[in-house]
Formats: sequence, C-alpha cells, structure tokens
Amino acid sequence: MLVFDPRSAGVSADMILGALLGLGAETRSVEANLRALDEDVFVEKADVAKGEILAVEARIRVKERGFSGFSELEGLMERILYEGELPVKRWNHCFAVLKTLENAADAEFTYGSQTIADIIGVVTCLNELGAFDKDILSFPVAVGIPQTENQGIAVMKMLKREELFVRKGVENELSTPTGVALLLNVAEFVENCNAMGREVYGAGKKEFSFPNVLKVIQV
Repeated sequence: MLVFDPRSAGVSADMILGALLGLGAETRSVEANLRALDEDVFVEKADVAKGEILAVEARIRVKERGFSGFSELEGLMERILYEGELPVKRWNHCFAVLKTLENAADAEFTYGSQTIADIIGVVTCLNELGAFDKDILSFPVAVGIPQTENQGIAVMKMLKREELFVRKGVENELSTPTGVALLLNVAEFVENCNAMGREVYGAGKKEFSFPNVLKVIQV
C-alpha cells in the first residue's frame, strides 16, 4: 500500500516522481516510455536537504512544445503510449488525468509536452512499483493563498469538496494542477489512516519557511 501525505506542502508531479524514484522506481523505465516524445529525454534525480528532511528531487527534461487544445495533447499521448512499454491496462490512468486537467482548464491553455511527460512518468513509476495492484491512498491536499486572480483556479476546480483539501496560510500556490490531477485519479482520498512503514519524501522546487516536501509511506 502507498499513502501520499500532501497536507503540509501540497503536491506537484515532480514531488510525486521524486518520492516514487526514492522508493525504487527506475529513471530508465521513465525515459524508455517517453522516447517517442523526445529521444533526448532525461530524468534528473538528486538527494537534497529540505530543512532536516532528506528528500529526492526529480524532474523529467523534455523539449517543451505548446498545443492548441486537449484533443491534440490526447493524440500525442496515445502515440507515445503505443510506442512505449507501459502496459495497455495502465493507459486509462494517463488519459483520466489528462481529462481531469481538461475539465478544470481556464481560457488560458497552458499545458504542453511537459504535462504529458509528467503524467506518463508518474504512472510508469507506480506500475513498476506494483502500486496499482494494492491500495493507493492520499490525505487531503494543502493549498495556499493565490497571489494572482488566476493562480490556483484549476486546482480548486478539481478539489471541489472540502474534505479533499487543507487551506494553509501561505501566500503562494502550494499544489499544481498536474500534481492534484494525478492524485485524484490514482488514489483514494482519506481523512485518517494509521499507516506505518517506509517513509520517503519528494522535494518541491520552491523554498518556504517549512520543508517543501511530499511524504509517501510504503506499507
């Protein structure tokens, strides 16, 4: 069983990826499934200190491309999955995440090839760890105080019910749309869970007065 705990610093695709790589997923598996997107794809992985917490910082490096709409993104994702090594039974997870992002998108369409890479990369790691064959749970997601009118709109469209998020007094966006969409589609949200096991942390890029990490417990 995997338990995601984004209650303190929120969630992003990079944070999820870092934690899953910390649990033993292989960067080469992610890269192999994304060659059709960018033959020079590269997964960066490094141990970093976030306060007193040792975390894994990760990012998928791909050539960024913009798209005119989600139908074009969906077509690209289908081609990449077809040419990659991810089992067909896991493809629905990828398309479901993309559909969640589409339903929450505003007029300023901002998703591109990085979004595709992040989705396929995380689903690849979960599949490699055998997580889909067990329970995947998540605590509510931390959200901050948006600094602009548009910031955080997509995230809050997805987190419609109060039990899905925790409001933090941080004047910044703590959770990203792709990170939230991933959790909504791979995990069951719970308010309480006495999970004990191996703990790993995925690092976020921003620096706050508290450790910007996502804790994941492998039971």
